[in-house]
Amino acid sequence: MKKEPTKEKPINCYFHERLLADGKPYIINMHKITGIQGGTGPSGSVGSTGKTVYVPRSRFAERAHVMGRTIKLFALGIAVLFFLYGTKSSVNIYLNLMISIGVLLAGGGLCHLFYRYLGVRSISSYAITYPEVQQLIDKGYQRGFHPLISATPFGIVIYFVRLII
Repeated sequence: MKKEPTKEKPINCYFHERLLADGKPYIINMHKITGIQGGTGPSGSVGSTGKTVYVPRSRFAERAHVMGRTIKLFALGIAVLFFLYGTKSSVNIYLNLMISIGVLLAGGGLCHLFYRYLGVRSISSYAITYPEVQQLIDKGYQRGFHPLISATPFGIVIYFVRLII
């Protein structure tokens, strides 16, 4: 007797409540430090275990996230150019810095207004609430693919870059 193929239940997009997940999922890498291996101090290495979580996303949300990232990168480019070439006076370097920060904040705000208009949730603030990610956080996992990146000052830089981009 031949079995009928089972139809999988369609998965909803986690970033837009009315769409199905027909696009590339958003990938979140998580890790948990398991201890020092191979010695102590400089001769040892940090052991960790990692997990990858795939957050379902629609093509519409994927395209919106790409456009949002483009808006943020454009604002970052303007901020850097203004900071470097805004005014030639060394007295106004603080003014250049403040205006550049304002441009970055405006780019982020414009991106979130764009998401709000489209009905798409932001990756940076919403992907971490995915149930599978929350379960891993409850088990002691942290976001990132390796403890060297997330547990050092370099990790702080990566965190801010992820917020900007």
